[in-house]
Amino acid sequence: MNLQEKQNWGIPSDLIRREAIISEKAGSYPEMSIQTLLRKGLMGVLIPKKWGGKGGNILEMTKIALVLAKDCPSLATIYMFHNQVVKRLLDFGTSEQKEKWLPLLANEWVASSSWSELKAGADKSELNTKAKWKEGKLVLDGSKAFCTGAGFSSLYTVLVRTGNNSGEELTFVLLCKDDNGVLFGADWDGLGLRSTSTREIICDNCLIYPDRILGGIGRGREMMEINRASAIHPGIIGLGIAQNALDILREEIKNKPKIWGFQNTRFILADFYARIQGLELLILEAANLADQRNPRASLLTMQSKLWAAQLCKEVTNEVLQLCGAQGYVRGHKIEKLVRDAMAIGIMGPTTELCKEFIASSWLGGNNE
Repeated sequence: MNLQEKQNWGIPSDLIRREAIISEKAGSYPEMSIQTLLRKGLMGVLIPKKWGGKGGNILEMTKIALVLAKDCPSLATIYMFHNQVVKRLLDFGTSEQKEKWLPLLANEWVASSSWSELKAGADKSELNTKAKWKEGKLVLDGSKAFCTGAGFSSLYTVLVRTGNNSGEELTFVLLCKDDNGVLFGADWDGLGLRSTSTREIICDNCLIYPDRILGGIGRGREMMEINRASAIHPGIIGLGIAQNALDILREEIKNKPKIWGFQNTRFILADFYARIQGLELLILEAANLADQRNPRASLLTMQSKLWAAQLCKEVTNEVLQLCGAQGYVRGHKIEKLVRDAMAIGIMGPTTELCKEFIASSWLGGNNE
């Protein structure tokens, strides 16, 4: 995103960076930044204007997420998952669901996705949170793990099992923070992305009406596959982390000009700069294809997620090495980014799932 685009969207980078320093140390949710994004309508970029949004597209959303990732990776993660929920509602929601939820998500509410469970596997084959019919309602029981924004977001798309066996007939449902039977566990004390309020969601005899089913019973896996084609993925945050790391290296060179005198430093910088530029082009092309609903968007999305997860770890580790012992001290900018980068490959789709998809696409000849 160039400076003019950033000014047009009104991204409050100074405020975000200031709050990020505080929230990272405290492990607290970036409430002020989130409320500012809501007031400016940035949480509603993908939402059509008739529902109070900006009427933008995935490419615009991606550019905004990249700026946020450089300012505060935790905030960008919250922003990304919010937009995943918005896209899911746009693609699969009934007209009534869109009328009810999208105006709230445009300017008032934050949304989160909740797919994972402990021991469920990255492909959700061992999912055990159950939804059973009782007198015309669904009763939910079980717990979901690693939900970004849990306890702060108002709306959640939750993946549950509606079949008899684990991994069978998966379905997305909509839950509200204040629904009876919805509880939240303690904060996940993670190494990085410490401001995301990543927590467990517990469903304890939670009753919901059929109008909370998103996309229909048993369409969970289909919706997860289509989600890949949306090009809204954690690799965007990984790119922002890598870009930020190079900015830190530039500052380090200004403070210690002797570093630039070593050919090794210049070669490292050139290599990373070229790869980061290439990754940015791939991510933006995936977003562009997703806006066109081009089926190739899925492959480019998986490739860019894989590339970003690997590259942001390489860049942050190498920049820390060039910063020396000072970069290893807790509180240094690069030390934080090293921890943040480690999360990108774990966040879904995981690096391993990306590789499986890419390999299958290649074998099937779907890589053109």
